[in-house]
Amino acid sequence: MALHVDCQTEHFDSGPAVALVQVLERLGFQMILPAPEPGSCGAAWISQGRPGRAVAMARRGAGALVGLAERGVPILALNSTCGPTLGREWAGLLGVAAG
Repeated sequence: MALHVDCQTEHFDSGPAVALVQVLERLGFQMILPAPEPGSCGAAWISQGRPGRAVAMARRGAGALVGLAERGVPILALNSTCGPTLGREWAGLLGVAAG
């Protein structure tokens, strides 16, 4: 399972992500932290009406996650806005078919 490390976690408080990885690994999951970290999903830029900036965030994140998704690796998002943004918004922002 891959963990999308969001901008809140990356810049302000990594504690919840560290604890989540520890719990999931104890439960037997192999955790992957993509490098470079995906970072911002772009939701803040979408809500501000700045899709160009959101596209830049989606490109960065997709570069870190698409290979994992193509291999069938589940991707977990900690932040409640990141999951839907990755799953619903990125395809449109990047002009690709949603999978």
